[in-house]
Amino acid sequence: MSISLTLTSVVGNAIELNTVAEVGRLIGRDARPSRGSLRKYQSKVLKFALPVTLSVGMVLAIIYGVGVGDAVFFGQVVCVVMIAPLLSGYTSVRSGVLIAEGYATWAIGFQSLRSLVPLVGIVLFPHLSALFLAVFFVLGEIFRAVAITLRLRVVPVRPEVNVNLPVTGLWWQALSSGISQGSRVVDRSFLAPVVGGISNYELADKAFFAVVQFLTLGVLTPRVATWAGLPSMKVCDGKKMLRRDLTLLLGGASALGGLEIVALLFISRSAWMPAEWATGAQWAIILAFALPFNIGVVASGRLLIIARRQKWLLWTSTTTLAANAVLDYFFFQIWGGLGIPVATLFSQALSFLLYGLLVARALPPVMGAERSAP
Repeated sequence: MSISLTLTSVVGNAIELNTVAEVGRLIGRDARPSRGSLRKYQSKVLKFALPVTLSVGMVLAIIYGVGVGDAVFFGQVVCVVMIAPLLSGYTSVRSGVLIAEGYATWAIGFQSLRSLVPLVGIVLFPHLSALFLAVFFVLGEIFRAVAITLRLRVVPVRPEVNVNLPVTGLWWQALSSGISQGSRVVDRSFLAPVVGGISNYELADKAFFAVVQFLTLGVLTPRVATWAGLPSMKVCDGKKMLRRDLTLLLGGASALGGLEIVALLFISRSAWMPAEWATGAQWAIILAFALPFNIGVVASGRLLIIARRQKWLLWTSTTTLAANAVLDYFFFQIWGGLGIPVATLFSQALSFLLYGLLVARALPPVMGAERSAP
């Protein structure tokens, strides 16, 4: 499951975001790429998805496979699981088009099929082997592809144009995403000798990630489709829209972070709270302070993709990874396991500052740049 989710994040999310940005540029001029243009784009996307899935999948298989008793069976499971992210290379293009057309709610809803089908499979067939569970992950992606294809048939008609949709940025996005995952590996490496350290970190990380996903999918993703039209907007209108959206987004993240802190404080002091979870709840409180920084980074990354500055994502994620490792070492020496979430908070703040500076430089030349385009 971890391999499938990681590969889907690296491959599928990069393709979907790139598609939203590029197709959204055209929709901002009330146009749409022709079927031939989409087929060529799909072909280039698959040439990206195949080597990335195989290479990253092999590395993950080696990491997760260390110490596995039946290596052959594990290898079979991994091979089946890797079909799902390959299929997402097809599905994510259509999902990106759906989001760019203004139907983000549908696209986000269909994402649940990736997990819903395996969950239903576990409930209905709890005694099946892991190999069959891997098949359910593949089926979930197939069902998602069918659902998105059917929904796309009823989108409004727009004039079609022949364009060459770029995919160069996909490689930079994938590398950046892979490097960003390294911060969590570094965190876990420091916590490995600490009794219960990784469990506490996982609990805190999941509580943090749940709020980030809510904001990203529920608020940010629908706005990205509109932001993609910045090149065809009036500069004053684009600036006004971004100020409003980013203020609401960061304000919402701060408010939800505050609510999460209050809830965690209440839960951690409740009698029914398992003692083993108390430390994890305390770490989650620290991470909750990083919510505005994190959602700001996510939003800034989307804006850099729209500005076609994906290469900058690579340097920022590398800098953040190095800073996170140094901060992990520093705070771990002072506070032990508690120092890791503290280091994450500071590294998120640093990343937020770096991304903000890059967006301030990259975005102004893009806004309104295509107003004269046909």
